[in-house]
Amino acid sequence: MRERHTHQVEVKRVNLENDILTKISDGFKRNERPRSVEMPGQGGFNVEYTFDTELEDSVEDEFKAYKPDYAAFVAMDAETGRVLSLLSYSREHPEIGNLALKAKFPAASVFKVITAAAAVEMGSLSGASIIPFNGRKHTLYRKNIRDSRSNRWTNSISLKDAFAQSVNTVFAKVGLFHVGAVNLQDFAERFAFNRLTSRDLPVEMSMARIPASDDWALAQMASGFTEESTMSPLQGALLASAVVNDGKIMIPFAIEEINRWGGARSPEKPFLEARPELLTQATKEETSKQLRMMMMQTVTKGTSRKSFRKVRGLKNYIGKDEVIEIGGKTGSLTGGDNPRGKCDWFVGYLRSPSRRIAVSVLTVNEKNWRVKSSYIAGKFFQEFLKREEQLHSGKEYASLPVDVRRRAAVAKTR
Repeated sequence: MRERHTHQVEVKRVNLENDILTKISDGFKRNERPRSVEMPGQGGFNVEYTFDTELEDSVEDEFKAYKPDYAAFVAMDAETGRVLSLLSYSREHPEIGNLALKAKFPAASVFKVITAAAAVEMGSLSGASIIPFNGRKHTLYRKNIRDSRSNRWTNSISLKDAFAQSVNTVFAKVGLFHVGAVNLQDFAERFAFNRLTSRDLPVEMSMARIPASDDWALAQMASGFTEESTMSPLQGALLASAVVNDGKIMIPFAIEEINRWGGARSPEKPFLEARPELLTQATKEETSKQLRMMMMQTVTKGTSRKSFRKVRGLKNYIGKDEVIEIGGKTGSLTGGDNPRGKCDWFVGYLRSPSRRIAVSVLTVNEKNWRVKSSYIAGKFFQEFLKREEQLHSGKEYASLPVDVRRRAAVAKTR
């Protein structure tokens, strides 16, 4: 009887947890963050989030200054899965909901991260592998993929440089001749496509369906030159977290803990407390190292070099401490659904001795171009490093937000 009673109590508790999370999730969908919820017959509950509001405010200021039609920004602690930012912005349509959780946007060239991971982990290629190609870097034609003959217009490029410069034909050939549809599908799912990824965040499922019998569709998917692979900004952060966290993707969570403020109360522990948990091992550690090298190329010599060069002071942080790594992958393609427009991505990471941070930035413009997502990411990294310097040096520590100081104190005890 006692075991049966204990089981019933546990079932009621789990059902209550799910009901509370459902209420909070409904708020997330509306781009709201309820600080408390009331449950009939159970009293009220306070909610503590993982968000770093100071850093979020700095990014939102950039969105307000440049005014893209739509934008989203996600940052997460890759080692734990804590979501530090889940920012959604619309210049004229705030009722559109939380864009950071919508998975209707084309993954574009960000999908090259998955293609590169598959090729490297399968042993087909390395970052130094040389691949010949015809055609321009950012176009994609069938004849340039199938035709293996060299002529006076044939170029050769390493995989890491093709990644940094986002050369479509090279990645189409890698997908078709070195990876294959079955393996590419497998790696997409290792990187958390086609699956639910969070318990407390109502994120839509990012999709990647790769037909095994259509070579052209495979080539398009491998290069990101298609609307058939779609993802959310949160999914972009999960991709980057795999790269910066030695191939591991942790389950993302935004609720630190939930405590009762009415009804029965336990003084010993919160009603619900977050616990970091592995979602998937996307790649081996060695593969993630090669991906980090490619993503660093993107920032220093590739498609986002100009954006990061314009971020004042950022190079000083990277230059004075060689163990700080910053890398990323850009992508752009017209597509999406509510909103639809020119989607511009930056998915990247910052890795230091003490932190592994993954970020994802999306801007969507219907007509006029206003700001590059890579520039927004660079500004975030700049502010993040300034703050980290304060935390480690102790300078102006008291002026930092209370929640930041509390998390820093907790981190020192771990």
